Amino acid sequence: MNKLFIGESLDGYIATLDESLTWLESVSGDTGYDAFLNGIDTVVMGKRTFEWLSALDTSILAEWPYQDKQTLVLTHESFLQGRFAHENIKVFDDIGLLNKRESQTWLVGGGELIRECLKQGVIDELFISIAPVLLGDGIPLFPKGEYQQNFILESVQQSGQFVQMHYIKSE
Repeated sequence: MNKLFIGESLDGYIATLDESLTWLESVSGDTGYDAFLNGIDTVVMGKRTFEWLSALDTSILAEWPYQDKQTLVLTHESFLQGRFAHENIKVFDDIGLLNKRESQTWLVGGGELIRECLKQGVIDELFISIAPVLLGDGIPLFPKGEYQQNFILESVQQSGQFVQMHYIKSE
């Protein structure tokens, strides 16, 4: 199962234009991230997300946060660079392969990864936490693209100031 677990602003952005997520820190509530992550065995992210994590100051991110998970980075390059590039993080370039895997996979990343996953139809579940923050502009959760899919609302839950919606892919 390929799952997108992500937070967005009230106006639909996942980050500011300069790729900052600090706006999320002002919102109280448990989004269920820890419980979600405990059920995941594979993390898939785009190269830009990997590079963004690698560039974070060590005071913010001292070690790779998914050490107990298999990590796959979507890129056409044959190797990764950055402080977290090591043998436990693999590169791949065919998003369609995600449909053939039997793992519980978290799709981590920004618009490009989300657009490609939607285009290939590999997202099985959406967990979207909405924060009561208006950014006015930023990186949209769902960028424009050639995809149309239907999902079924499974549940809605409030946690502090967050509202989390859980959708499953419609057959």
